[in-house]
Amino acid sequence: MAMVCPQCSTVYEQQQRICSKCSVQLLFYARMTSTGGEAAAMDDAGAPWQQTPLGRIVVGLILSQGLALGLRQLLTAGFQVHGDAAPTSLWATLTGVALLHSLHAMGLLVGGALAGAGAQRGVLYGALAGLASGMLFLIMQPQTIQLLSPELHFAQPGLHVLFGALGGWVGRTIWRPTPIVTAPATASTSPPPQLFEMRWLHGPIAWIRVALGAALAASGVAWSNGIMNW
Repeated sequence: MAMVCPQCSTVYEQQQRICSKCSVQLLFYARMTSTGGEAAAMDDAGAPWQQTPLGRIVVGLILSQGLALGLRQLLTAGFQVHGDAAPTSLWATLTGVALLHSLHAMGLLVGGALAGAGAQRGVLYGALAGLASGMLFLIMQPQTIQLLSPELHFAQPGLHVLFGALGGWVGRTIWRPTPIVTAPATASTSPPPQLFEMRWLHGPIAWIRVALGAALAASGVAWSNGIMNW
């Protein structure tokens, strides 16, 4: 991402943090669009596919579905260990449907958080991933139409949208989007701020003390066995 100096307005394309002319901290530079003059956060065309909005939604959906399926298989195996002869029949009941929604809710919290991490529209990405998850749930669980009323049956994707949006909000809150600052119109006349310098090795060095300390450390390593025996 391009960086710009707030003093001289010089734009740096390479990865650089300090302006070579003014010695001030660079800021993220958002290129101005030719039509509306609004700042563009990132060029999605040059970003990896998983960083695009559609890629985030797809990755979040795959992760949420994988977690839900894995948790379902884990619960089925647990029921079989405890001696349940037909654990698969549980998923065809009203209790099983509620349990399935709980598993998908946990998966959508994680998948939505991944989709919304570091994105300005993270809540929207998580909600869209939840909507796709809800539609897949209706297709893969047709028995719910026999257990629920038609209104509740077709309202099930709303729960997935809710938990997906919640996960996107969590991801956007924890991993905040990178702030975008546009270049100033005119160069500022204020003096550049003083940079913090690490002055650990500044000043005179007592070479005799350094030599004595190095000799003492080396002797301790070389004659460690003799010192322990003594």
